[in-house]
Amino acid sequence: MKGNGKITKKVRAETTFHGLFGLEIGRIPLSDGSALDPLGDELGLSAADQRRLSEIQSPIKLQHFLSARRALQAIDPVLVAQLRYRDRRPELPGGFVSLSHGGSHAVAAFHPSLAVGIDVEGPRDQLVRIAKKFLHPEEQDFIRQQSGPWALRVAWGAKEAIFKAAQQPGLDFSEGIRLLSWPKNLHPAGDFAGSLGVFEAQIRSGRRFRLGAEVLAAANGLTDCLVWAIEIPRSFEIVLTGAESSGKTSLGERIHASQGWAFVPEFAREYFGDRGGDRGDKNYNLNDVQAIHLGQRQRIHEAQERLQSISSRLVPLLLCDTDDMTTHLWAEEKFGALPSKMQTTPSAHAYLLCGDEIAWEADPLRENPKDRTRLMAIIQKKIESLKRPYILLRGSLEERETQALDFLRSQRFE
Repeated sequence: MKGNGKITKKVRAETTFHGLFGLEIGRIPLSDGSALDPLGDELGLSAADQRRLSEIQSPIKLQHFLSARRALQAIDPVLVAQLRYRDRRPELPGGFVSLSHGGSHAVAAFHPSLAVGIDVEGPRDQLVRIAKKFLHPEEQDFIRQQSGPWALRVAWGAKEAIFKAAQQPGLDFSEGIRLLSWPKNLHPAGDFAGSLGVFEAQIRSGRRFRLGAEVLAAANGLTDCLVWAIEIPRSFEIVLTGAESSGKTSLGERIHASQGWAFVPEFAREYFGDRGGDRGDKNYNLNDVQAIHLGQRQRIHEAQERLQSISSRLVPLLLCDTDDMTTHLWAEEKFGALPSKMQTTPSAHAYLLCGDEIAWEADPLRENPKDRTRLMAIIQKKIESLKRPYILLRGSLEERETQALDFLRSQRFE
């Protein structure tokens, strides 16, 4: 657990990192909301939130509103300033966000590349009365077999969190959202506070979600139920990146051979090979870089389409030798411009950044033997600005493979 570095003794906002390719959750006890500036100046609210704030009359609603933004601030203060809304749903220019308040807490969830939803609730006696409205008959049967209230509380939180993540208006809770499994610990004893476990769900369209449930202790001696949901993609796009001659291709081929994961080679080599030339003679222009950008995206898309035929419930990993971020940097560094057709958001879920200590080797497609350290630093900053998880790989090829596999295992859903 970590703080955002600006937390005072009066305001105890906290954030936890869950892996899963970048999930972070911030939370704050609502009782601490009284320490917040009622104008929200300390939070650096976005223009959209300042307008919403001006419309709030109730002191309690004001406290809840500001507390949810403080929970998001605990993740990253920049996110608070970027908040905007579509049909009253919060969104960001990059990544996914969800906010909630209930019981004794306000919470926020952020993921850099996957749709996310979060819900927090205190004890709610009325869930028993409305169970038939939001539960499928099979879910009702399961809950009837349980002793204690947590299965029902988790089910409600799960459906709320998935509804937020799916962003599909009119999605029916009972028939449209189905719980495929349940957390292992649905019977916490005594004053237990912590994780109940992870589970999965699916909506009518076939989209799947990974969920986690947690018991939060409240100051009044009661407990709140927190549930988060992340959409599970058909595959995870893992991009090898780095300066020239940093071992990206060799590492990708090595991992492909040892793990059997699909591998998308660098399209630039195919492109210049088909032209019968190279880029070492500088005989190429911005149109060529744009063609390579589009070609790399197409190769990745085709590989993802092939992976969709896999019937296993495990999410396959797709290794890609470079991606949009690399071609963006190439265009900006070489030609000082980024054409409109190249202004795309990288779709990578994680990056393997190869260090520059490997000796540069001459190649017809290489042209920057003396500038690799600077370029590697620029790539690292670009990854961090995207908020995507990454690892800087160092050492021999064998050591880099071990580092990469350990990192990816720490991020997996399975």
